[in-house]
Amino acid sequence: MELMNKTILITGINGFLGHNLALKLKDYYKIIGIDVNTSKYNNFNYNTYQLPIDDADQVFLENHIDLIVHTATMFEGKSRDCIPICVNNILNPLKLVNTAIYYGCCKFINIDTVLDRFSGFYALSKRHFQEWLYSLIDIIQVVNVQIEYMYGEDAPSRNLITWLIKCFLNNEKFINMTSGEQIRNFIHIDDVCDALFEIINLSLTTEDRFINYHLASNDNISIKELTITLKEMCNNERTNIKFGAVKKNNATDNICVIKTNLERIPFWKPKVNLKEGLQKIIKFYKEQGIY
Repeated sequence: MELMNKTILITGINGFLGHNLALKLKDYYKIIGIDVNTSKYNNFNYNTYQLPIDDADQVFLENHIDLIVHTATMFEGKSRDCIPICVNNILNPLKLVNTAIYYGCCKFINIDTVLDRFSGFYALSKRHFQEWLYSLIDIIQVVNVQIEYMYGEDAPSRNLITWLIKCFLNNEKFINMTSGEQIRNFIHIDDVCDALFEIINLSLTTEDRFINYHLASNDNISIKELTITLKEMCNNERTNIKFGAVKKNNATDNICVIKTNLERIPFWKPKVNLKEGLQKIIKFYKEQGIY
């Protein structure tokens, strides 16, 4: 297989995962990006379309797309308005799938969540979209990738690890937390991109109609232990961590159980352990000098 002859379309290419995945793939594939947002990153000469994904005809008319990696998503905000979530996480991606099929692109990798469908509008919308994809497997090859809690250098401020590190480096007087009993699995962005690289290679050479991968590290830790560990690693002696100050929501803060009924990714193992990953992020922000 001539890798450089294959063209990958990445939705949400200006986001955290989309950008890092493009960096991983750029030496092996031709990268096309689509994103409604402008980029804070250097675009490395990718051909990027600033378009909504439900209006992507121009992308397919000007490029032969071999495979789509769908990283674009919308998280729920404080307004609890479900309509934008449904439009951006279900309807618009479905329009992209229909457009892809029309122009002869029949391979689609969907970035999904491990969260229970009833943990919030975001998780419910992701599960609904996965189910719609499954209903279309007679006309498009689907790979669904359920990823545990992703973290890394320059992750969004809403990311728990990013937020905690910035709080501790800023020597905030206090931070309010839940009891922190919930267990999560944390996986570094480098490992995520390495795994997706292997999945893409497999997808381009196999004809499986639907496969559901679980992407996780070997690092399961309670939120409480993670928070205390980060405080120590940041050499923070000031910040008062108020565990239990935030009421736990049983729907959204439930303990995450590692899924064992999904496919493991061939030829891939995580390389970045949690301590190493956290050290990399702390070093990154200290060097940036912006917390």
